[in-house]
Amino acid sequence: MLKALSKLNPEARVVTLAACGLVVLLTACGGGGGGGGGGDSGTNAPPRPAAGLSDPSLTLQQNQPTAISLAQEMVLTYQLSDEAAAAQQLVEMAPGVLDASTSPYACPGGSGTITFATNGAGFNYTYNACANAGYAFTGSSVISPTVVSSTVTEYDLDFSNVTVTGTNAPNTALTGSSVCTPGTSSVSCITTLGGYVWGNDASYSAGLANGSHQCDCGNGTWNVLFDDFGATSGAAYVYASNGEASVTRLSANTFRVVLTVNGVTTTYDVTTT
Repeated sequence: MLKALSKLNPEARVVTLAACGLVVLLTACGGGGGGGGGGDSGTNAPPRPAAGLSDPSLTLQQNQPTAISLAQEMVLTYQLSDEAAAAQQLVEMAPGVLDASTSPYACPGGSGTITFATNGAGFNYTYNACANAGYAFTGSSVISPTVVSSTVTEYDLDFSNVTVTGTNAPNTALTGSSVCTPGTSSVSCITTLGGYVWGNDASYSAGLANGSHQCDCGNGTWNVLFDDFGATSGAAYVYASNGEASVTRLSANTFRVVLTVNGVTTTYDVTTT
């Protein structure tokens, strides 16, 4: 896994701010929030992953409110990452569309079924404790394929109130939609869930999130790569149109945010309470 950023010695300047209903203590180092910099080695962000997400459009600002917003957004999306990972395993199952299966379909995890009935060019699915990749799904969805020259080139799957059990299962039902593209050996699905778009690499295990998502946070979209991001540790890398950022979680409510905007890098320590 990617290495967390090394710690920097902050300047003795602490600003108390309120943002999004949270009290935030923030320390800027490497030149402060005004855009001055130096002394940093950059975000150490890996290349932006090819996870099926569109290019980011957001223009990052080199200031303290941006650093605060990034830390808060990582917390919010982390809380949805277990749902996104479970949904990924749900939507990759497309019996009768990707193959010639008939109802009831025996689920790949060795137990449970999917029963389905024709709905236009697609099907209404009913999941009956359907096991796949360590999860078991119960609920319903609608799948609508796009067929070109007798070949399924894409399918949309809308799911609502699908309950999930399993070791890494979320404690809430899944509602969202996916667009999936069949490949030679696997299916690539982009899922909209909880107000975010999740890449085809989204995963969650033992409390740690990995993979990509996209946020439309009001001023454009940014893309995020989680690297073992958890409740008290890990990193997230944010990609925008004019730079990038890393958000390293040092504890439950402390973060180091390294912003590189138009080639200038500044580090902020953020504490949310």
